[in-house]
Amino acid sequence: MASPKPVARKNKPYPHISRLVIDNQFRIWLPDFNQLEIQLTPLPKTLYLFLLKNPEGIMFKELSQHRKELLSIYSKTGNRLNLEQMKKSINDMTDIRSNSIHEKCSRIRAAFTTRLSDSNARHYYILGERNQPKKILLPASLIFLPDNF
Repeated sequence: MASPKPVARKNKPYPHISRLVIDNQFRIWLPDFNQLEIQLTPLPKTLYLFLLKNPEGIMFKELSQHRKELLSIYSKTGNRLNLEQMKKSINDMTDIRSNSIHEKCSRIRAAFTTRLSDSNARHYYILGERNQPKKILLPASLIFLPDNF
């Protein structure tokens, strides 16, 4: 299997944060924090991977425009075989009238803050002011995605 490729290449050191590596099984690793694995259930992981692929961020009200891509990611990370149930989960998450997207963000944040200090974790979870794009602050040069993504 090919090794993960960086989203962007820069040679700037970041001493208090780790590289983030997504392996070919879509597991999330922080190799510079003693090979720490961050575990997420499939739907929050889908959102997380989507935002890693879109480092400029996205307005949550526009997330429904990306349902096809989210479903594609979910089909790779999830364990559901029922396509209709997968579509329903993605539709619920992208429905602006629902609180589902904020629940997924809270789960992602908790996955990092239970393993790291908040000052370190904030580089990895989803941030963004109201009416501004939501994104992950980790520099793209520290994000490594698998070739099959």
